[in-house]
Amino acid sequence: MNPTTFFQAIPPDPAANEAAISLGGWLFVPAPGLVVEPKRIQHHSPVRSSGNSAPVVGELYRTGGEAMYYSVSRRRILTVQQYRKLLLQHPKTVKEDWRIVQRNTAAYGRGTVHHPDHRPITLHGWHRILIDAGSEAAVLPG
Repeated sequence: MNPTTFFQAIPPDPAANEAAISLGGWLFVPAPGLVVEPKRIQHHSPVRSSGNSAPVVGELYRTGGEAMYYSVSRRRILTVQQYRKLLLQHPKTVKEDWRIVQRNTAAYGRGTVHHPDHRPITLHGWHRILIDAGSEAAVLPG
């Protein structure tokens, strides 16, 4: 698994499909009533942390997910349990470039969304960000 495949595609609710906005293989489904923690809102942030055709959202909010450890130099992802086992076996590992990342988060956006291949759109209110199940990608934002 690599950093661009942390998230599974979730088919949107057919009823929400009519209200969804599509942009370059991404769906933005209205999420009325979503309550966010203001300090966790990221500004002008790409939906994915890597990859070239991810949209950049005016305000991005992520919630939920599972903590994982990622090493750039090893190009490896470990669960918390696997990382702890590695530290027991190789204590010097702690000095390497491992960092904590989240997988399987839910991503929400609002404001202006820019995509390198499309005209910008504006999301009024929070929208759940999903990969369009009909697109080639099978990855969700992370």
